[in-house]
Amino acid sequence: MPKVQYIYGDGWQTGVLVGDEPRSIDDGPALTPTLGEYPIYDAPLYDVMAGDAERNWRFRDALEKYAPGRTVIDIGTGAFLFWARESLRLGANRALAIESMSESYQAASKLLSTIEDGQRITLLHGESTSLTIDQEAELCVAEIIGSLPGAEGAAAVLSDAKQRHLTIDAKIISDLCLTQAAAVNFADLFANKEAAFTSDALPKLKQIFDSNGAAFDVRLRVANPNMNAIISDSAVVERLDFNGNLQTEQVANVRLTISRPGMVDGLLTWLQIRCLPDQEPLDALHHKSN
Repeated sequence: MPKVQYIYGDGWQTGVLVGDEPRSIDDGPALTPTLGEYPIYDAPLYDVMAGDAERNWRFRDALEKYAPGRTVIDIGTGAFLFWARESLRLGANRALAIESMSESYQAASKLLSTIEDGQRITLLHGESTSLTIDQEAELCVAEIIGSLPGAEGAAAVLSDAKQRHLTIDAKIISDLCLTQAAAVNFADLFANKEAAFTSDALPKLKQIFDSNGAAFDVRLRVANPNMNAIISDSAVVERLDFNGNLQTEQVANVRLTISRPGMVDGLLTWLQIRCLPDQEPLDALHHKSN
């Protein structure tokens, strides 16, 4: 049976229901907090992102098409300078790498001093919406797409980049991100097991709460959900068209059609992302991806 475990911080404590069996998120339905929208990036999380083959081949295909001979701006470059380095490897002349989180910036700065062609990367510390950049870039790669595409502020960040940091004909990678939603029964998502956090979620929850100064209701991520919990069709509730009409505010009125009997107590949302107009989208409900 899952048990309550307590985690503590400076002036706060909270109980967390934790499963009694150690489970990887690859073993079956597993509950963790979403991570992208909280400032808790660390080396293990960057390792997961760097190793996400399903997601990254789409970005690389777009870079291979657009990067040669261009100046690239990498917004949210992270500790590994990942897409700035990949841009150079795939033919870019120069990369401007921007990182707002201090620890990630310090790690990236240390790494940059060891890179053979590091002189072609300019690393900047701060938020791209506050920085002034001398040279406009012809391509932007921004891996700031959360479990919900807009959760990390991508629409506002990239709208600002289009106005201030990019040439008028510049391309943005990714190209299109959608949030799909379907009606579900929460308990059924866990395939007849009681819903509880995985044990490895505890350190992440503590980091999130520490950054906030108190515990709060985090957005939940369900890895490998039981598909039988979905009892409706799906509909797009958020659309971020980065190379088209990018809206920073939007309202979606959608109708979901219930396809079988059952109780509905929530919505399951998931990401779809493509990096080229004719590319097969990544669908986070059906593909293994972070």
